[in-house]
Amino acid sequence: MKNISLAALLLVVTACGPSASTTSSTSSVPTPPPSEPTASAPSTSEAAPTAAPKPEVVGNWSSPECAERKYERKISLAADGSFASQDLVSPCPPNAKCVWSGIVDRKGTWSLTGEEVTLSATEQGKPAGSPLPSKLQVDKGALVEVSGNTRCTYVKQ
Repeated sequence: MKNISLAALLLVVTACGPSASTTSSTSSVPTPPPSEPTASAPSTSEAAPTAAPKPEVVGNWSSPECAERKYERKISLAADGSFASQDLVSPCPPNAKCVWSGIVDRKGTWSLTGEEVTLSATEQGKPAGSPLPSKLQVDKGALVEVSGNTRCTYVKQ
């Protein structure tokens, strides 16, 4: 009986397996097909939209006059963690001679913690104009300077 069962099993395996001609033709076909590895990739990219993407804060930002600050402020956040800012308090007009350029330059370092950019100025520039904020909020792809109830939005340039 054992011999019959073993023979039946071999017959089933042989009948269900690839034939000799199929094996030789499929041996040149790559396994798995190229489309199979890419089929799993969309499942990971499909999961990304459910989590809110972190906005890219590195780059040049600008905020027009806002609240008590009556001039444009520019902030540049570098990938190495340094920043530079310019307050265009009273820029010297083109072709004019001015005692002061009217621009307050500041430099320092920045860091991102959660949804908050912290600025640490190492060079303050002239004391003219509004103080540089120590923190900016990341809100819907923009940087926001919050002072009391006032929100000054910086747009990426």
